[in-house]
Amino acid sequence: MRSKQWGSFRWMGEYSASWILPMKIASAIFLLLLVYAHIVGDPQRLADRPLSLFRDHDRAWLGYSLFVALLLVGVFYAVSLARCRRWGQVTVASLAVLLLLAVAATPSWGELHLTCSLLLLVLLFAHYGLLLYFAESFWLVAHLAVPVGLAVATRFHSYGIWQKGFVVYFVIAAVIHHHLQLRPRAWPEGRMGTNKPRRTYRLKLQPDWRRREAENSSSTDRSR
Repeated sequence: MRSKQWGSFRWMGEYSASWILPMKIASAIFLLLLVYAHIVGDPQRLADRPLSLFRDHDRAWLGYSLFVALLLVGVFYAVSLARCRRWGQVTVASLAVLLLLAVAATPSWGELHLTCSLLLLVLLFAHYGLLLYFAESFWLVAHLAVPVGLAVATRFHSYGIWQKGFVVYFVIAAVIHHHLQLRPRAWPEGRMGTNKPRRTYRLKLQPDWRRREAENSSSTDRSR
């Protein structure tokens, strides 16, 4: 029974490990595409362009490829969490994928596009902030300073640079969190992150009269 139980734990760790690499590859593809998108033209003009506007100019395929890579990152992330039964995080990741899909499928200056993109940024920022808060991590202070830090770095001049910097930050944060939480290890079902099997203790109570009868019989035997 114990070997069968630990076999399922090992399978969970192996499955999680198999999903770490695809997410890293999708993230690397997104970052490489983002760099390439800024070197095929005027870098200063392209730097000021928000991510969605890369679909509306020359090389539209490049803009859609960026969104496909982001969607793959979100899907790999959500599926891995679902297989590990982290349902709260799965809900957030799935909602983020849906919002990203709406952003990718709507016109850049449309009201729905702008609303979904804003909700997506707020959702992810709050999600990672809560994860750091409950983990009591000192990185929470740095996380809260990211929006202002990016605005100061861009001198409050370019929304495009600020937005893309924020997106890159979320991609890196997702990869780091995914790697730390889902690296191979033995995970008991329902107790993720512990390496020891669950032990069950049974306390068998004996009525007082039986115990007294046993004591009386033992004392009788001794007297004999």
